[in-house]
Amino acid sequence: MGSFQLASLLLVLALSLLSSEARISRPATTTLAKDLDAAFAKLAKTKGYSIISGTSYTSQVKKAVLASGVKTITFLAPNDAASQAAEQNPDLISAGGTTVVEYHTFPTLYTATQLSGLPANAKILTGAGSSMIKTSAQGKTPVKLKSPKAKAVATVIQTVYSGTKVVILGIDTVLLPA
Repeated sequence: MGSFQLASLLLVLALSLLSSEARISRPATTTLAKDLDAAFAKLAKTKGYSIISGTSYTSQVKKAVLASGVKTITFLAPNDAASQAAEQNPDLISAGGTTVVEYHTFPTLYTATQLSGLPANAKILTGAGSSMIKTSAQGKTPVKLKSPKAKAVATVIQTVYSGTKVVILGIDTVLLPA
């Protein structure tokens, strides 16, 4: 076989590999923005979260998260009962909405199972730059969380959304930053 024939054969082989490669379907990499959209759409459809999902909260949070540069995020979403109780709390209003919202985020992806696996009294960094303490025993469910100085304890009551970049965990209490 001459060099021209060998080169032609290699070219045909390469082209056939490229065309078969193009037919292989590969999962698209989920971007943070797409995962946020999917997470907030799921939150809006989940019973018991109409207050938090029915406000401009989700669009503001999405902008803030994307501007922050984080790669993954966990949201603690207060259910409707917790949101209604919080509206009556003057401390919450004076604490400032942005800080309270940031306090209900972790710049790390945590599922309820992963939180459960943390030891009791583990400190978890929040999006506000402060910490939250896991009060339940390691491996115990439901997971319970509180701010270091507050008496209120929030219970993780459900996983609303679990994606590759975003997790939303439903909680039963709005927590105030320390």
